[in-house]
Amino acid sequence: MRLGLDTYSLRWQDWDAFNLLEYAAGLGLDNVQFSERATLASLDQSYLESVRRRAAGLGLSVEVGMLSFDCYSSLFRAEYGSGEQQLADLVRAAWVVGSPARRPSRTARARPIQSARGRVPACPASHRAARA
Repeated sequence: MRLGLDTYSLRWQDWDAFNLLEYAAGLGLDNVQFSERATLASLDQSYLESVRRRAAGLGLSVEVGMLSFDCYSSLFRAEYGSGEQQLADLVRAAWVVGSPARRPSRTARARPIQSARGRVPACPASHRAARA
């Protein structure tokens, strides 16, 4: 069995990705899940590659995730772009760091507004701007 930590549980420490990797390795864990984008200083390929290399050097695997891609969720972060853009960024980051899993959350405290057909409408620009 492989054991790891979810960085969300340590967010109060205000550690960067490398501190979190070191902490997990020091505990003898196997994996670190960066479950929110804010834990990673950047999504630039060179930065993500450095995270991947450091994790590999410590014998750790890495997983990436995000809080919510639903613009009506209280956890949605409009400053990172539309939900679609955030998902695309997550998939690319996961590929760069070698993450076998991606953990997007659409429903975390979500309160979608349903149209007459029962579909969730696209987030209006005014709603996105108000949340930013």
